[in-house]
Amino acid sequence: MGLRTRFLRRLGLQPIPQQQPRRRRSYAGAIISRLTNDWMSTQSSADAEIRNSLRKLRDRSREMVRNNPYAKQAKRTTQINVVGSGIKLQSQVQQVRSRKPSEAINRLIEEKWNLWTRAQHCDVAGRHSFHMMEWLATGALPESGEALFRIIRRPFGGSRVPLALEMLESDVLDEEYQGPTLAKKNEWRMGVEVNEWGRPVRYAFLTRHPGDYWFQNAPQKGDKHVFLPADRSWALSRALRASLTAMMSKMAAGFQSLSLGCSSIWSQVRT
Repeated sequence: MGLRTRFLRRLGLQPIPQQQPRRRRSYAGAIISRLTNDWMSTQSSADAEIRNSLRKLRDRSREMVRNNPYAKQAKRTTQINVVGSGIKLQSQVQQVRSRKPSEAINRLIEEKWNLWTRAQHCDVAGRHSFHMMEWLATGALPESGEALFRIIRRPFGGSRVPLALEMLESDVLDEEYQGPTLAKKNEWRMGVEVNEWGRPVRYAFLTRHPGDYWFQNAPQKGDKHVFLPADRSWALSRALRASLTAMMSKMAAGFQSLSLGCSSIWSQVRT
């Protein structure tokens, strides 16, 4: 405050401004101070938050699983605790009159199920049994965020059941696709066409994996995308927010801690 301003205020020629009451926030976490000025936060939607980071998070998560023992064990522990030796089918068909389990029918259903779960029958490529698909899908949740399946309604490998599964990596879902929709109120969000209620209608899958560099020079057969209705696709995921369309790695929040922890251990080993 200058000397002239002080002199005028003493003579009563300039009114002294009244101090406004200081407002305080009800939650300590919302207080803005020198300790929280650099705390970055946004009001972005769930899809907007991960749109530009989704691919990088997946790539880094997979690199962590390849080279970081903690990340690799976290994925393996999830698979062991959820799947273990396999999720078994137990048929519970009951007799009409006595309401008792029909052992003969239940045994037959379980035998047919076990026959279909073999790799040559349940997998379109004939590589993975149903137990292995469970193992891979459970491991994809912490690593990639989701596991995608394509339902093929035809028999494979001499099976009499007109049903098989094609397991797809989350990379083949083209989250940048913005093409025409089936209805006026529909929209494309992260490679998924949703209706006005947010219900998935169809998926935009790439016909080739975007990272399959070794075979990129091979001629492209057909269209770049294949559009599958939601009733012929299946996405196994666990959302972090209600409005999230595409899922991200569950290890994303711990990337820096995992990398620093592993680096410190290697430095101690070398010394």
